[in-house]
Amino acid sequence: MNQHKHDHNQIYAKVNAVKRIKPDVFSLRFSDEQLSLQVVPGQFLHIKVPGTILRRPISVHAQDKNEIDLLFRVRGRGTKILSQFKPGDNLDIIGPLGNGFALPKEPCQDQAVLVAGGIGVAPLFFLAQRLIRQKLVSKVTVILGAKTQEDLLCEKELKSLG
Repeated sequence: MNQHKHDHNQIYAKVNAVKRIKPDVFSLRFSDEQLSLQVVPGQFLHIKVPGTILRRPISVHAQDKNEIDLLFRVRGRGTKILSQFKPGDNLDIIGPLGNGFALPKEPCQDQAVLVAGGIGVAPLFFLAQRLIRQKLVSKVTVILGAKTQEDLLCEKELKSLG
């Protein structure tokens, strides 16, 4: 049973899974019903990493039912520690923060073209997910960039959205 405390957008949730996507890129999944209802594409969370002073801002990568996924690249000590979290570990989160992307209020015939490079794809996956699931636009095209073919992120996941 997940223990949650909501106080001034401060959330305590348990990690469900941490997966290595590339040598230096990880996804972290946790559940929180209230946050799942509030968060919109383009928003981020401030994660408190044990043993560090500053919180790490990490974009919300995906949301499905009560689950939220974060996608991040290991850049320093804080993200290195975060990449070593295990299921059941506690996450100390402040969020959702930021304004998020402007989404159509209702379905329209517009087409969306999303462009991202490297880890910048993290919030765009959530945007594509929302646009497609809620049928807010007639077509979504995603253009991904990376240093090499091996560095491309989320190609399969985006294709699975259609």
